[in-house]
Amino acid sequence: MIPDPVAAVCAAFLGAAPEGLVTGLYLRGGVGFGEWAPGQSDVDFVATLVHRPSPAEVDGLLAAHEAVAAAYPEVFFDGCHVLTEDLTADPRTCPDVPVVLHRAFEQGPVQDAVIAWHELARHGVTMHGRDHGGLGVWTSQEVLLGFTRGNLDTY
Repeated sequence: MIPDPVAAVCAAFLGAAPEGLVTGLYLRGGVGFGEWAPGQSDVDFVATLVHRPSPAEVDGLLAAHEAVAAAYPEVFFDGCHVLTEDLTADPRTCPDVPVVLHRAFEQGPVQDAVIAWHELARHGVTMHGRDHGGLGVWTSQEVLLGFTRGNLDTY
């Protein structure tokens, strides 16, 4: 069961995003693990796009995130905007894409892509588009362990 505030944030984003650009919206993190807590948890997402966005479409995605932040200031809507094909490949090879973290929107790397891909593959929640189980999301236990150990060693 998706908490009402999470569903509302997702609907607001999908309603404000440039028409026809977003092909899928998938949740991970606390929502995916069934541990989302109102007033404490972010809504972590992966959005798939029909193509790499043009500058005008990037501006439209920024405006959509600004609209979500204005309507739901108590909830951070954090994630990345990728192609479905990006999800089928090693996330360390993902090009810079529109990302948002704590309302900071930029074109850049998906900092936690290895974690994001694995969470999506194993515990994702489909809010819009094809079922996440049919996306063919890339995973590698060896890469995940290496990434996690490296993060712990350098944190």
